[in-house]
Amino acid sequence: MRQIPVPSELKREVEESLRAFAQMQKVLKQVAQVNLELFKERKHQRS
Repeated sequence: MRQIPVPSELKREVEESLRAFAQMQKVLKQVAQVNLELFKERKHQRS
C-alpha cells in the first residue's frame, strides 16, 4: 500500500475512516467465523 500525502486538515477524518474500516474488517471476520461454526453445526445435525 503506498502512502498518499494527506492535507493536515483532512488527516483526522482520514484516520477516523481508517479506524472505522479496521473495525468493520474485525466485525466481518467475526461474522465469518460465526457463519463457519453454524455451518459446521448444521452439517453435524444432518448426519
